[in-house]
Amino acid sequence: MKFVNKIELHTDEIEEKFYGRTGEFTDNKKERNYAKTKAGIDVTEIYFVRVYNKSLYDPLMSSGRRVEYEETEYKLVSKETFDFYMLYLKTNNSLYFTRAQRGFVS
Repeated sequence: MKFVNKIELHTDEIEEKFYGRTGEFTDNKKERNYAKTKAGIDVTEIYFVRVYNKSLYDPLMSSGRRVEYEETEYKLVSKETFDFYMLYLKTNNSLYFTRAQRGFVS
């Protein structure tokens, strides 16, 4: 039995949406963004969040400001983890960050 480890998307059919520090949609790719979604014809939606040092990146904490943004990267996460992370960015409630962190597996 074969297992699929990677999700392949056709690059000409991908729509990316980026989300900023407040969890709101941003059009500017040059701005700092902390989450993104990809949608295509063959795949409904894929969720990504910023990761630093194998854990979710926390832009609202003081340590998040000291970390160089360029050292972070996107990692694939589940919809539930993405939703908790977005709720954290919107409400600044650390409970949602804790739940997102529990759902995240590096």
